[in-house]
Amino acid sequence: MDTSRKELNMWGRDRNSNMEILRVAAMFLIIMYNYAVRGQINYSSYYHTDLLNGLFIQYFAMGGRLGGMIFICLFGYHQINRSFSLTHLLRIVFELIFYSFILYIVFCMAGTIQFSFGDFIRALFPTLFERWWFALAYIVIYCLTPFLNGFLNSLSRQRFTYMLVLLVIMWLAIPTVTLLFDGTDFYGQQFPVYILVYSTGAYLARFRDENAASKGRKLVLISLIVMLASVPVFNLLGDHIDIFRNRGTYLAGANSIFNYTMMYGLVLMASAKEEKVNPLINTMAGTSLGIYLLVDNVYMRRVFWRNLFSNSEVSKSVFFVFIALLSCIAVYVMCFAVEFIRKATVEKAMGSAFIKLERSINGMIDKIKARADSGINE
Repeated sequence: MDTSRKELNMWGRDRNSNMEILRVAAMFLIIMYNYAVRGQINYSSYYHTDLLNGLFIQYFAMGGRLGGMIFICLFGYHQINRSFSLTHLLRIVFELIFYSFILYIVFCMAGTIQFSFGDFIRALFPTLFERWWFALAYIVIYCLTPFLNGFLNSLSRQRFTYMLVLLVIMWLAIPTVTLLFDGTDFYGQQFPVYILVYSTGAYLARFRDENAASKGRKLVLISLIVMLASVPVFNLLGDHIDIFRNRGTYLAGANSIFNYTMMYGLVLMASAKEEKVNPLINTMAGTSLGIYLLVDNVYMRRVFWRNLFSNSEVSKSVFFVFIALLSCIAVYVMCFAVEFIRKATVEKAMGSAFIKLERSINGMIDKIKARADSGINE
């Protein structure tokens, strides 16, 4: 494989931009979520202090789970027809270690945090200590793709549809109702939902729908209306009924069926459009994981949402929505610039090393298999 082809794969510039723009939008939703949740704003009840700004803060907080689901669905859409790549896995793990370790050292040197051996080990091995739960879930699912894809590709359309309907009922429809009453997790938490969402992306890639655009628009419109309307309704009910108290963003939760239908509709619409390639959009989408690692880093959260933009003070302004959106755009641009530079320098330089390491590991695996086979034959 020549150098230009490696760079093409690293940036994903050959992908369908109709799908990639969803990754950009999903990342922006996650940034908006962090703006509302990671600052010093009590987003679930701020509407009592300022009705209009409080409502918009809750709307900002609704995008985090949806953004994560879009990422995993697109992952399933693209990965269902691809083989597992150890090089890709090594790149992801290295990216986590790079940001975890570098940010820890930088903040220690700046005197913002105090060095400790325990935190140093956690920074050096982020995949073992769950520094980023979403990234860890992505890695685990990617490691399972050889088995998941074999199973999902063996299903007929009818059996695949039945399976998705059953899983949606168990992990989304029932929990959407039952979690409201006692908050008990149903069949675990986020990971089972991500397996469902990955399978959904695979389903959309395998089975094309002639009416996809129309169905997608209807699903998005219905889901959007329900989710947006639920916020003021649940706020109002919460003032009189305990189970609705501070539950304004409830329908944007991890087990919400409306997040799923919104995600399904968006991906369905994007997949129905004629494929096109836009290098800028694809480059932006290719930096999404790095942007997430920066935005959701425990130390960077304080910098962005408490020190740099002072969310709690801005929330009192009549220009809150305008300032908040500009703040989110600024964070996206800054993180994009950092990740772009990292990919263009560090990751590009490490590309050949990842390939050599993959060959070495595969060589060791082949030797172990050969010894095992010879032992069986004897």
